[in-house]
Amino acid sequence: MGGHTRMVGLNLWSPMDTNPGTASLLSSHRLELGDGRRLGYVEYGDPAGRPVLLFPGVPGSRLQGHPDRSIAAALGARLIGIDRPGYGLSDVQPGRTILDWPDDVEALADYLGMERSAVISISGGGPYAAACAWKIPQRLTTVALVSAMGPPDDEAVLARMPPLNRVLLALAKWGERPVSLPAAALLALARQRLDWFLAELLRADRAVVNG
Repeated sequence: MGGHTRMVGLNLWSPMDTNPGTASLLSSHRLELGDGRRLGYVEYGDPAGRPVLLFPGVPGSRLQGHPDRSIAAALGARLIGIDRPGYGLSDVQPGRTILDWPDDVEALADYLGMERSAVISISGGGPYAAACAWKIPQRLTTVALVSAMGPPDDEAVLARMPPLNRVLLALAKWGERPVSLPAAALLALARQRLDWFLAELLRADRAVVNG
């Protein structure tokens, strides 16, 4: 799949970095895909290291990752975080399905000269990693699903999700607009009331966030 890339931003500070004065500076890029859409991504770590694709959770972006960006380089990993369609720097893809995602991943891998790469996915990125394992196994070395999201139509899975996740999933079935407004309100509330947001986290997550 043909395409070209252009730089769209330099020295972006990730919101997950705790100190913008000492955080690693990230350079974000956009790859123009064969259908004219643009795919946003960021690269850091060891440029000559083992390629690892990072699929963020929902909501999440290419900037999601460990606050200490030097870890990737120390491990000899070339980490590439990717924005799925409609997130961050990536254009919307109307009518897309999860099985469309491997095509975008393969186009990016071709552009970056990566014959095979590993994938690590977080939460809502899990189904997209599974789709890649099914559709383009010849391009992957390893697929890791970290706290991956289960089938949203499985009542047992839904019952174990936080109430907010269940509400947003229910609204998402009705399309983009019904879920976008409450999601934006939730984000604004989290910024204003971090204590309320942390109360929704699992105990193990709270221990990490609180140090």
